[in-house]
Parts: sequence; structure tokens; C-alpha cells
Amino acid sequence: MPGTEQKEQQVEEEELQLARQLLTKIYCRDDWVDNKEAHGRVLDLLKIYPSFASRPFQLSKMDSKDIRVPLYHFLLAGADLEIIKAVYNLYPDAIKTESYGVYVLPHHFACHTAKGTAESIAFLIEQYPEALDVTESIKLTPIACFLKRCERQIGNPPDWEVLSNIWDLLVHHGQVVTASMLELPLRKAFRSGCVFYA
Repeated sequence: MPGTEQKEQQVEEEELQLARQLLTKIYCRDDWVDNKEAHGRVLDLLKIYPSFASRPFQLSKMDSKDIRVPLYHFLLAGADLEIIKAVYNLYPDAIKTESYGVYVLPHHFACHTAKGTAESIAFLIEQYPEALDVTESIKLTPIACFLKRCERQIGNPPDWEVLSNIWDLLVHHGQVVTASMLELPLRKAFRSGCVFYA
């Protein structure tokens, strides 16, 4: 019956709307980063509503214009590699999906965000190595995005082992480093006392 079908469709749309609102709320929570329980809950929701894996969501409550597909949200949050893989499997094209604004591909974003790991970056490279040759909107390659991250972390106690592993990975994959790319991070490091002369 047309009336019943219409009602079922309306209920389904309302359910989808509620699920979308819930996802947006979780992504914008202050404790989304490093919150393994929240990562698992969102992954469960994405499995129930797989179409959401390809839909962009607001990345932070501070910037309503910065919207990205869920893979970016998990990279930002420092999710475990198994979660990253599961989200990727729900929507493999996410790896080629450009985001709005800076750091357009997941590779660039993972290299720049403070929670990107060598394991997650290696996985992204394995799935789509061509991204390493892509320069984003302000003309940065993934390794240049990574240097921006290092520059930002100078003065804070970074995890040197994580940074070292990412650096080795990018150089191993042929990312070119120029002297001009290193100039500003090194200057900041010397000023902050992070680098000492022998």
C-alpha cells in the first residue's frame, strides 16, 4: 500500500537523520581523539549505515566549513590501524576523496595531524601510492605536510620515535626533501633549544 510504504520511508529517513546527528556529535566531542570506545561505536554505526562512510561530516565544532569523509576523522583521532582499515573497507574511494581546504588527501592529512602514525600512513601509501606525488592547495607534498607538523610540535614534547618512523617511511617512498623545506623547522628547533650543536 502506498501509504504504508510512504510511512516506512519517512521512518527510515528520520532514523538516518538521527544517526547522522549522532555521528556529527561524536566527531565533534572534545574527547574524540584517543577515545577507543567512541571509535568502536562510530565504526559500529558506519557498519549499520555504510552509506555514511562516503558522506562528509564536520571535522570540528570550531569550524563548520571543514567537512570530511569519516576516514579523516579516524586519522585525526589517532584510531588504531585495524579501525582505519575497517573504515577504509567500507568506502575505499575515501583514500582518493579530496577534502575541503588544506591537506586535501588522507595521506597529506595523516602526515600533518598530530595523531597520524607511521602504520596508518604506510597503509594509505600501500592503497594509493600516487598520492605521494600530489601537492595540495598550498603546494605541499606529504613530506612537506609532515615538516609542518614537526614545526608545530617544536616546544612541545613530541614523540620522537613516531616522528622518526614517519620520516623514514616517507623518505623510503621517495619523498624529496629540499633545504628550503627544512629551513623554518630547523630555525624554530634551534631557537627553542630542541637542536644542539655537537
